[in-house]
This record gives sequence, structure tokens and C-alpha cells, in this order.
Amino acid sequence: MRWFWLWIALATSLSAATLLRWETDLDIATERARTEGKLILIEFTGLSWVPPCVDLHEAVFDSAQFRAWTANMVLVSFDYPVRKDRTPAKIAANPVLAERIKIKNRFAIRGFPTLIVRTPTGEEIDRVVGYSSGMGTDAYLAAFDVATRP
Repeated sequence: MRWFWLWIALATSLSAATLLRWETDLDIATERARTEGKLILIEFTGLSWVPPCVDLHEAVFDSAQFRAWTANMVLVSFDYPVRKDRTPAKIAANPVLAERIKIKNRFAIRGFPTLIVRTPTGEEIDRVVGYSSGMGTDAYLAAFDVATRP
């Protein structure tokens, strides 16, 4: 039994080491990118209700290739609820959601998933909208501009 718990502890620590660090505050991410000399990758997602967002996370974001590609990026994720939970009354009652809606509008997001690569000074370098199930990491990363590829 002791070996079992030792194995669990080791597996947990290894998994934690490979997790990506996603910010949820664009200002904090921008400051980190500025001080660390990195690009910013912003994800706009509907992870709980948009199948391509789920597929993107499972097929691409969980891959070693994606972790390597984003090693010199600060990651930011904005997750949005279904449309019925984004009514004006619900937005007004939820300051976090209200801020996310402002950010979504600022970047003119029309669909999920949308990923934007930008500099810490705000220059948009690239934007990829959508994900096709089965596309895989190679094909998805190839959709990004040459300047942002690994």
C-alpha cells in the first residue's frame, strides 16, 4: 500500500509539472509578457458548451508540442458561458462576466475558439478562429503565422 501512495504522489507531481499556466487577467498577463520578454496568447473559449473548444483542449493544448510552442508566451484564457447566461441582466449582475464581455467585444470575437497572438505592446500578430475535430496539433499550429510558429 505504501508503494501505491508513493506512485500516486510521483504521478501527481509529474502531471503538475506539465500543466500550462493560464492567466485570467489580461493586464497581469500583459505586464508578465512585458517583463519576461514574451508574446501573449489569448484564448477565447466556451469550454463547457462548444465541442470544438473541448476538442482543441484535448487534442492540442494537452500535447507536449503545444507546451513547447507556448514556452515563450504568456497564456490568457477567457471562458464564456452559453448565450442564455450572457443576457444583459446576468452581465450586469456579474462584474467578472461584464469585464469578459468587454474584452470579447474589444477583440471583435465572433466565434469560439479564437486564439490571438499579440505583443506586450498590443500589436496583434496572428488570429486563428475555430478548430476541426481530428485536426491534431501539427495542423493546428501550422495555421498560425510563420512568425509565431516554434
